Parts: sequence; structure tokens; C-alpha cells
Amino acid sequence: MFNSAEKENTFRSLKEQPLLATSFWCKIGWHRWTKYDSIVNENYGLWQYLSQYRECVCCGKNDRNVIHKY
Repeated sequence: MFNSAEKENTFRSLKEQPLLATSFWCKIGWHRWTKYDSIVNENYGLWQYLSQYRECVCCGKNDRNVIHKY
């Protein structure tokens, strides 16, 4: 029913450890991304960023899109 990576991810999530990639494509760098979230205003040091985030539905990897830096 479940493969071993999914079983291990269950235990890793309970231990609050990073999850393993469960898709073959994620292991070679091809992800299935969700749509970008709404625009967020963030401060990092002296810079302000307008950013959006998305996540891979298989492995949970996050990606950030910087729209504007000022």
C-alpha cells in the first residue's frame, strides 16, 4: 500500500525532521509546483522584497519568486 519513503516520512514528520523526496522526478530535480501564493512584503536587512512562494506537492520543497526589491 505505502512505499518505504512514505512510511519513513510519517516518522520523520513526527520527529519534526525534513521529509524525503517521494517522487522519482523530485530526486532528479523536476518538481510538481503549486500556483504561487499571494504577494508578501518582506524585510531582510536594509532591503524590502515583494515575494511569492510555491511548494512542490510531492516533496514539499519551497520556491521563492522575488517580484521587486527596493
